[in-house]
Amino acid sequence: MSLAQTLGEQKVNPVAIVVSLPLMFTAYRILQRLSGGGKETAKPKSADVDTFDLKTRARVAQRGPYAVDVVAGQTYYWCSCGHSKNQPFCDGSHKQVNEEQKTSFKSLPYTATETGTKYFCGCKATKGAPFCDGSHSSLP
Repeated sequence: MSLAQTLGEQKVNPVAIVVSLPLMFTAYRILQRLSGGGKETAKPKSADVDTFDLKTRARVAQRGPYAVDVVAGQTYYWCSCGHSKNQPFCDGSHKQVNEEQKTSFKSLPYTATETGTKYFCGCKATKGAPFCDGSHSSLP
Protein backbone atom coordinates (compact mmCIF):
# COMPACT_ATOMS: atom_id res chain seq x y z
CA MET A 1 0.00 0.00 0.00
CA SER A 2 1.46 3.35 -1.03
CA LEU A 3 1.39 6.55 1.03
CA ALA A 4 -0.99 8.08 -1.52
CA GLN A 5 -3.39 5.15 -1.00
CA THR A 6 -3.09 5.46 2.80
CA LEU A 7 -4.17 9.10 2.60
CA GLY A 8 -7.40 8.08 0.88
CA GLU A 9 -8.74 9.77 -2.20
CA GLN A 10 -6.53 12.83 -1.75
CA LYS A 11 -3.62 12.64 -4.13
CA VAL A 12 -0.80 13.99 -1.95
CA ASN A 13 2.77 13.87 -3.06
CA PRO A 14 4.76 12.06 -0.31
CA VAL A 15 7.86 14.15 -1.15
CA ALA A 16 5.88 17.32 -0.41
CA ILE A 17 4.99 15.96 3.01
CA VAL A 18 8.62 15.14 3.86
CA VAL A 19 9.85 18.54 2.63
CA SER A 20 7.17 20.46 4.56
CA LEU A 21 7.69 18.69 7.92
CA PRO A 22 10.64 20.87 9.01
CA LEU A 23 8.68 24.01 8.13
CA MET A 24 5.66 22.77 10.07
CA PHE A 25 7.81 21.98 13.10
CA THR A 26 9.43 25.43 12.97
CA ALA A 27 6.01 27.11 12.77
CA TYR A 28 4.82 25.00 15.71
CA ARG A 29 7.86 26.03 17.84
CA ILE A 30 7.31 29.72 17.03
CA LEU A 31 3.65 29.53 17.97
CA GLN A 32 4.52 27.61 21.13
CA ARG A 33 7.02 30.29 22.20
CA LEU A 34 4.64 33.14 21.37
CA SER A 35 1.91 31.56 23.48
CA GLY A 36 4.32 31.05 26.40
CA GLY A 37 3.95 27.31 26.19
CA GLY A 38 7.53 26.44 25.42
CA LYS A 39 10.90 27.28 26.85
CA GLU A 40 13.87 28.10 24.73
CA THR A 41 16.25 25.33 25.73
CA ALA A 42 19.11 25.82 23.33
CA LYS A 43 20.67 29.06 22.24
CA PRO A 44 22.60 29.34 19.02
CA LYS A 45 26.34 28.83 19.32
CA SER A 46 27.24 31.90 17.31
CA ALA A 47 26.01 35.33 18.26
CA ASP A 48 24.87 38.25 16.15
CA VAL A 49 27.24 41.17 15.75
CA ASP A 50 25.04 43.36 17.94
CA THR A 51 24.67 40.88 20.83
CA PHE A 52 26.51 42.22 23.85
CA ASP A 53 27.10 41.27 27.46
CA LEU A 54 25.28 44.16 29.12
CA LYS A 55 27.63 44.24 32.14
CA THR A 56 30.91 44.59 30.29
CA ARG A 57 29.61 45.87 26.93
CA ALA A 58 31.71 43.15 25.29
CA ARG A 59 30.47 41.54 22.09
CA VAL A 60 29.37 37.94 22.56
CA ALA A 61 31.62 36.19 20.06
CA GLN A 62 30.16 32.73 20.72
CA ARG A 63 27.65 31.27 23.19
CA GLY A 64 30.02 28.62 24.43
CA PRO A 65 33.70 27.93 24.95
CA TYR A 66 36.47 27.61 22.40
CA ALA A 67 38.40 24.36 22.86
CA VAL A 68 42.07 25.15 22.26
CA ASP A 69 45.05 22.82 22.39
CA VAL A 70 47.69 24.80 24.28
CA VAL A 71 51.42 24.13 24.58
CA ALA A 72 53.25 24.40 27.90
CA GLY A 73 55.28 27.61 28.16
CA GLN A 74 53.49 29.37 25.30
CA THR A 75 51.62 32.63 26.01
CA TYR A 76 48.16 33.20 24.53
CA TYR A 77 46.38 36.57 24.48
CA TRP A 78 42.64 36.18 25.10
CA CYS A 79 40.27 38.69 23.47
CA SER A 80 38.12 40.43 26.09
CA CYS A 81 36.14 42.74 23.78
CA GLY A 82 34.67 40.06 21.50
CA HIS A 83 35.50 41.89 18.26
CA SER A 84 38.65 39.97 17.29
CA LYS A 85 38.50 38.10 13.99
CA ASN A 86 40.88 35.54 15.56
CA GLN A 87 38.63 34.31 18.41
CA PRO A 88 39.24 33.51 21.17
CA PHE A 89 42.49 35.39 20.80
CA CYS A 90 43.21 39.08 20.44
CA ASP A 91 43.94 40.74 17.10
CA GLY A 92 44.03 44.32 18.43
CA SER A 93 40.39 45.13 17.59
CA HIS A 94 39.85 46.41 21.15
CA LYS A 95 41.84 49.56 20.34
CA GLN A 96 39.22 50.80 17.88
CA VAL A 97 36.37 49.56 20.12
CA ASN A 98 37.83 51.45 23.09
CA GLU A 99 38.08 54.64 21.07
CA GLU A 100 34.56 54.39 19.63
CA GLN A 101 32.73 53.16 22.75
CA LYS A 102 34.87 54.81 25.46
CA THR A 103 35.72 51.41 26.97
CA SER A 104 38.98 50.01 28.32
CA PHE A 105 39.21 46.52 26.84
CA LYS A 106 42.63 44.90 26.60
CA SER A 107 43.96 41.45 25.84
CA LEU A 108 44.52 39.08 28.74
CA PRO A 109 47.73 37.07 28.61
CA TYR A 110 47.67 33.42 29.64
CA THR A 111 50.82 31.29 29.78
CA ALA A 112 50.09 27.58 29.64
CA THR A 113 51.69 25.59 32.47
CA GLU A 114 51.00 22.27 30.78
CA THR A 115 50.17 21.01 27.31
CA GLY A 116 46.54 20.05 26.82
CA THR A 117 43.07 21.33 25.93
CA LYS A 118 41.78 24.50 27.59
CA TYR A 119 38.30 25.96 27.15
CA PHE A 120 38.50 29.70 26.53
CA CYS A 121 35.39 31.82 27.13
CA GLY A 122 33.52 32.86 23.99
CA CYS A 123 30.74 34.97 25.53
CA LYS A 124 33.17 37.30 27.36
CA ALA A 125 30.99 37.23 30.50
CA THR A 126 33.09 34.74 32.47
CA LYS A 127 34.18 35.54 35.99
CA GLY A 128 37.20 33.26 35.53
CA ALA A 129 38.82 34.89 32.51
CA PRO A 130 40.13 33.70 30.18
CA PHE A 131 38.36 30.38 30.77
CA CYS A 132 34.70 29.45 30.35
CA ASP A 133 32.70 29.23 33.59
CA GLY A 134 29.29 28.54 32.00
CA SER A 135 28.14 32.19 32.09
CA HIS A 136 26.95 31.86 28.47
CA SER A 137 24.04 29.72 29.68
CA SER A 138 22.56 32.66 31.62
CA LEU A 139 22.95 35.34 28.93
CA PRO A 140 19.72 36.88 27.62
